[in-house]
Amino acid sequence: MNIEAARAHSDMFRGAPALPSAGALALVHRAAIVALLARRAIYLVALARVAPQAVATIALASSEIALIDRMTGGATTALLSDALAKLGRLGGASPATPRFARTFAVARGLSRIADFQIAARLRAAKYSERS
Repeated sequence: MNIEAARAHSDMFRGAPALPSAGALALVHRAAIVALLARRAIYLVALARVAPQAVATIALASSEIALIDRMTGGATTALLSDALAKLGRLGGASPATPRFARTFAVARGLSRIADFQIAARLRAAKYSERS
């Protein structure tokens, strides 16, 4: 890059604010959370394809497994493939859902599990303040 190009490039950003606004930061934080959930869902689906008979505790915490079992109303989940099927159902997948779309349903199921965990923590904090 020559000096004129570098000056032109730096002049583009002279009017930009030094600090981002609160709304921009909130948007970046939300995008980061969505990216993390999607990455984890892709990891879980890939792990289940490689080792479908793997134990669910390899990739999910015991509290997450308990929440999945409680929300789906089924038997206790021992295998990762069963846990992914239940997460997909929580995310809105049906047996007719194409294979490529199941990862998105798993991500939505993980998001619902995370929402319930946050709600449980907030509820516990609310009632611990009262006593």
